Amino acid sequence: MNTTTTTVTAAGYTTRRPGTGDAAEIHRLISLCDTQVIGKADMTLDDVTDQLNEPDFDGEKDGWVVHDTSGRLVAWAWVCRKGTGDNMDVDVVVHPDAAELTGALWDAVTEGAAEIAAEHGLDRAVVDIALYREDSGKRALAAARGFV
Repeated sequence: MNTTTTTVTAAGYTTRRPGTGDAAEIHRLISLCDTQVIGKADMTLDDVTDQLNEPDFDGEKDGWVVHDTSGRLVAWAWVCRKGTGDNMDVDVVVHPDAAELTGALWDAVTEGAAEIAAEHGLDRAVVDIALYREDSGKRALAAARGFV
């Protein structure tokens, strides 16, 4: 499966590819989720803009933004190759009101990482995810998916 066809669908939500114009909305979502876990925002708007402009990130293939029926951004996910090796960064950020999106987005980023590796002739993808010690929910989800 090519990452261009990896889709995330759920009733009541609209999924599309991200663009640089989504940076402020993505930043608000990440800040909300970080504040719930660690008590403060941990990324700046510039950090998010940098992610969206990362040379190895192809938003048309390797990123997802999900909006609810009111148009509110409720999820952001991305996969990005780091350098020329098999190492990939992934992240999934889901608003607590849209937790049902979490599994499909994790599937999308892990499949995307494997597809990027295959496109570059690599036999595997080493996937890095950033987790806060305090985020027991995301840590449990990562462990259930085989991350250590």
